[in-house]
Amino acid sequence: MTEIDEYPVRRVPLDQSGRLELQALRPPLWEYLLFGNALHLARAEHEARWRDFQLGYSLKIGPVIEPKQLPDVLRERLSHVSAIVSNLESILSRTAQERAFGKPGESGDPILIEHMARRLIDLYALLLGWSEETRALRLPDWADRLKEILTAYAAQPIERTYYFVDEFIENIEMVITKLAEGQPGPHNVEIHVTYEIGDDLSRQFDQELDRVRRYIN
Repeated sequence: MTEIDEYPVRRVPLDQSGRLELQALRPPLWEYLLFGNALHLARAEHEARWRDFQLGYSLKIGPVIEPKQLPDVLRERLSHVSAIVSNLESILSRTAQERAFGKPGESGDPILIEHMARRLIDLYALLLGWSEETRALRLPDWADRLKEILTAYAAQPIERTYYFVDEFIENIEMVITKLAEGQPGPHNVEIHVTYEIGDDLSRQFDQELDRVRRYIN
């Protein structure tokens, strides 16, 4: 058997036809190739929104927020983004991965693999939507900096998820190339993402909120 026969697919297919071929052939590590394909296709659906996020732009025009409404609006916004990030962390849990990709020596479940990828990107899209809605809020001029800091709460999770897709695809393709070339292992496929909201950001938010309280009361 030649290397080509043993490893007929060494790249993550980036379209639907490649996905179908992958499921038909089921080459070594097909589960991870399928996961990369599903991530790429799902993320591509939100590419324009990702560009808007990079530019700090929102097509939406949000409601006017009066000073007395500001504390409640901020609490709601923070609670919302925290819930989304919490779900992001759970979607890639060890238990979820084992059910989707199978235990060592077991074949994975293509339906669960694609579902996991889709749900991860669904949450990414929710974060993009949260950012758009927050940027669209019409706050008093003296609260502009507060809104800027608030919007930054979603920046790391959004960026981390976006770049995770590329990093994962690069990693699985590198592992397959090494295996095909007979390089000794172990070769690990990493599916791990760390989401965080830095203490410095929270500190900035609290300081800015203290500064503007004289306008609220």
